[in-house]
Amino acid sequence: MYRPEKNGKDMRFIIATLLILSSPFAFSQMYIDVAIKGGAGTTWLLNTNVFADEDYVHKVSGGGNFGGKLGFNFTETFQVVAEGMIGVFNQKYTIKEADGDWNKRIGMTQFQLPLLLRFNKNNGSFFEAGASYTNNSVITETNKQGIKEDAGYRFSPDYWSAILSFGGYMMGWDNLGLSLSLRFSYSFADVLHGGEADQGTYRDYAANFKESYVTTTPISAMFVLELNYDLGYLARSPCSGRRAFIFFN
Repeated sequence: MYRPEKNGKDMRFIIATLLILSSPFAFSQMYIDVAIKGGAGTTWLLNTNVFADEDYVHKVSGGGNFGGKLGFNFTETFQVVAEGMIGVFNQKYTIKEADGDWNKRIGMTQFQLPLLLRFNKNNGSFFEAGASYTNNSVITETNKQGIKEDAGYRFSPDYWSAILSFGGYMMGWDNLGLSLSLRFSYSFADVLHGGEADQGTYRDYAANFKESYVTTTPISAMFVLELNYDLGYLARSPCSGRRAFIFFN
């Protein structure tokens, strides 16, 4: 059963773990990089009751995002990454009815704030893990007549996700570098508004309502392209002991 308070505790634990892991590097020399990045891939709304419903045929659905990154490199191998992304999340269905099949699409326009730990290897590959806060700014749904309608009242305005990413360096020029990664996102949250307490929303979402309530969780898998620029580093003055930011040439 979905518990909103448990979901919040899970995500607070993940964020606290990220901060604890980064603390041993906080006083090392640090350099900062920035990046523009974009991703594209497949997005899914997972609900086992809907998957089991023969009248709901899930179609491969696409999504993507675009935004920027700010990276704090405490060593050559360890980095804390903060991102801001605008994304699109879709789920498409073909719904079978007695008078004919029709297509339905749930679309979400999102603002995403990932906070990640990144571990770089000498061979140019890297691994990222962390959490992401997602705000659903616009949610729409196409009806049987093909008309797009507001569906924000059926879904939660925001949720948290866990992120895992694997990638590698592709090429570079001076302070610029290009990398490609495969990023997986899995939400711990039930994105239906009201959760189990709002059975009416669940009846609207599932074609054939079943008494056993199950959560609806968003997941995605995307290829992410990142153009990175090494901005500069923080250095301590030997005279004053103060830190100063120095731009790379």
